[in-house]
Amino acid sequence: MWEIIEPVTKYLFMLFALQSILPNRFNRAAETAGTFLYGVTVMVIINQITKLPSLMLYSYFIFLTLLLFTALLWAAVFTKDSLKLALPYICFYINFILCIRVFSESITNSNLLSMGIAVLFLAMTNLFFYKNRITELVYVTRTQYGVFLVSACALFVSYELWREFFSIEPNRMLWAAPCHYCMNLLMLYLVTTTVREYQEVIQLGVISKKREAELAEIDVHAGLVQQCYYIRHEFKNICFHMQVLLKEKKYEELDKLIAKYAGEKLEYHDVVNTGNRLVDALLSQKIREARMHGINIVTKVLLSEALPLSDEEVSTVLTNLIDNAMEASEKETDRDIRVEMTSAKGLLQVTVRNKVSYDVMEKNPDLRTTKREARFHGIGLSIIRDVVKRHNGKMEYGMNGDYFVVNLYL
Repeated sequence: MWEIIEPVTKYLFMLFALQSILPNRFNRAAETAGTFLYGVTVMVIINQITKLPSLMLYSYFIFLTLLLFTALLWAAVFTKDSLKLALPYICFYINFILCIRVFSESITNSNLLSMGIAVLFLAMTNLFFYKNRITELVYVTRTQYGVFLVSACALFVSYELWREFFSIEPNRMLWAAPCHYCMNLLMLYLVTTTVREYQEVIQLGVISKKREAELAEIDVHAGLVQQCYYIRHEFKNICFHMQVLLKEKKYEELDKLIAKYAGEKLEYHDVVNTGNRLVDALLSQKIREARMHGINIVTKVLLSEALPLSDEEVSTVLTNLIDNAMEASEKETDRDIRVEMTSAKGLLQVTVRNKVSYDVMEKNPDLRTTKREARFHGIGLSIIRDVVKRHNGKMEYGMNGDYFVVNLYL
């Protein structure tokens, strides 16, 4: 009986640690009950498999392999789209289980006392996991994820080498096990801290974009006020000039003067009026930036009062899509961008088109950034995909004639 209680307990500690980290699909009570039943059932089956005579020689590695894959299966069943995030955490936790088991069994011959020590260390491990968790991989680069996963695997290999080396004198593992336990803690802390700090930098960049839009709105309205003062001052002079020409019956000059001022365009500080202040500010700012770079930009926006996205999400989506279109247009001779937004009944569609002279999908199907600071600029599409995913939306992109088109349905 004791042979099954010990592995079941440790396995349940691992599953509950994952439950505290990964995003949940069900309510907490149902998930906890399901996790408990799953853990007990799976570990009983694993225990029986490893006792088969034909597998006894490799039972240790078979046990670890089944531990890994059944934990991944739990993540696939009980959490939402977090299998990739679960993998490095499971690898780290298996390392912790191995170190704790060897240490607790080396320090005492009493099964009960050994189990008590193991439970204490497992509880501390779960708390450490909760305090040093990554809840999503949206802002995590491939390199960071690779370091996260490889570090867990490297520590496992290191531990196995020490275990093999000290197999003749098991008492020495009393010191090797806690050392590797601390190494696991240190590596997990360093990796997760680095990733979280990187995430904060990216999130601050998103907030900064929103603040820039708000400042741009203030700047646009200030420019309009200044322009109104200028027009008011000039209008008096123009009227006086017209009166003089009219009294002197210089009709040709008067006609030219009227034609001149009637044909003038206000090229700066154009304001978009969609009914949404944030969208107005963002589009007004981007229109001005596009014209400064010689890019023709046309907007067609029809919005209801409430959008299904938060201000941060609206800022992120619009800024990244239009910036990407402007960046691509700067390399073209025929520069043209079309932005369309429509919303109705809680649904939002955003379409951004930019004219290109080549097939983007053929040359760059993964839409990887060509900017020098790729680690910052390349994150834009990942953030947009996360927003789409969060709202159960859809993102499509491809060529339509001479235009590269991105469609979002939210």
